[in-house]
Amino acid sequence: MVNIHPASMLGLMFLLHFFADFNLQLGSGMDKFKQKKWWTDQIKKDDAESMKKYGKDYEAAIWCHGMYWSLVVCLPLLMTGGIAYAVNALIHGFIHALIDHAKANRFSLNLCQDQALHAAQIVLIWSEWLLNA
Repeated sequence: MVNIHPASMLGLMFLLHFFADFNLQLGSGMDKFKQKKWWTDQIKKDDAESMKKYGKDYEAAIWCHGMYWSLVVCLPLLMTGGIAYAVNALIHGFIHALIDHAKANRFSLNLCQDQALHAAQIVLIWSEWLLNA
């Protein structure tokens, strides 16, 4: 079991957020894969079979990124002995995916709003950890 100061935990969670939400996404192409438009642009308009096959792949990319982000951000919590945070991580992975979908495909959020909501998620996750520590 790892013991960590609460302020250090919050700082580490934000650092991991920046790593998972910016560094890893941009380097892997995940930022494109989460967009339905990117997938439809890759498929010829008259290729109905490919559209049927790949047209919803953006959804898988969004859910994978949401779960990955949540695992990375919650990793320090899991290291403190809180395996119960695995369920919390799944819930916040789902929420992260919904937020990213609203930004990438529904165009109802801009980057600032997207990041503000993710920051609120981190503070909420951290607060839950702090209350149970």
